[in-house]
Amino acid sequence: MKKWISLILVLMMLFTFAACGEVSPQEPDPQPPAEEKIYDANGEEFMKPESVDRISVVTYGGAIQEMAALGQSEKVVSMPEAEPDSMLLKVFPILENAVDVGALENVNVESLLKLEPDVVFGPSQKKKAQMEELGLKTFALYCSRAKTDTLMDEFRNLGLLFDATDISDKLIGYFNEKMAYLEDILSKIPESERKSVYYVKNDITSAMSFDFIHHYFDVAHVDFALGDGNAKEVSVEQVLAMDPDMIMTWNRSGEGYGVILNDERIENLRAVKEKQVIIAPEGVFTWERPSPEIMLGYMWMAKTVYPEYTEEIDLKAEAKAFYHDFYNYELSDEEYESFFYSESAK
Repeated sequence: MKKWISLILVLMMLFTFAACGEVSPQEPDPQPPAEEKIYDANGEEFMKPESVDRISVVTYGGAIQEMAALGQSEKVVSMPEAEPDSMLLKVFPILENAVDVGALENVNVESLLKLEPDVVFGPSQKKKAQMEELGLKTFALYCSRAKTDTLMDEFRNLGLLFDATDISDKLIGYFNEKMAYLEDILSKIPESERKSVYYVKNDITSAMSFDFIHHYFDVAHVDFALGDGNAKEVSVEQVLAMDPDMIMTWNRSGEGYGVILNDERIENLRAVKEKQVIIAPEGVFTWERPSPEIMLGYMWMAKTVYPEYTEEIDLKAEAKAFYHDFYNYELSDEEYESFFYSESAK
């Protein structure tokens, strides 16, 4: 019996030592978070180069303004030529050093190659293929195809590409905040009080109708007088039948204002009789095209069409705050006033 007891004690001691010496499995080493993928406007994944120190912009439509708002103006080696007295060059004077190698189908690829850009933004499909065959990395942008959501998505992707997510996140947050603010105000407008606007180029029969302008009007709770279509040529009879509350003209020289008001063919339109002809403002970029400034455009449109519902929107304060926060520029009253081409809300 004693032998059995001794054996049991020995086995118990061995078990205890084994248990005490047991090593618990180690936790696996934490892995670094996977890098977010970057996509261009065509939905193509973009492989980020080792450095993005030299960038070329070969398109229009707010592209250069995106680069500047995201803090990349010093890296721009080429862009379409800007007017010498433009607000763009006043706010970002370093862009005067950028070379103009053309845009879209008119890019001089040989001149572009000499600049050795790390990324070329916004080439046409034809030029994109040619550039990539020569070893250039290209990135498609939405430009006039954008809407608010896709524009914000582009900010996110560019922020990743430029290692500037602090700026892109701030810009996206600003867009979300202002969209909610504006919708809260405009949602109070009864359907019976919605107004219609007809957008023209120069002549009353040359309609400006494309996907973004429909979106632009929708955000501002404005009906596009031409309807859902994208017609370009419209008869005088059609315009008379529309009888829009307002007419917006694209002519940035200001001539369009007088051309519309003095057109005897439409002298009986309400918009003409009441001189409700407007021209979108233009700061660093025009306020009725997709760009970082488009929120100011939405607010301007809402204030212009619905002044009685939008009294709380201080557009001058909004513009000054935006220029300070995203352009690092102190906008003066005189500069703000220069944005406007007609008797628009300021």
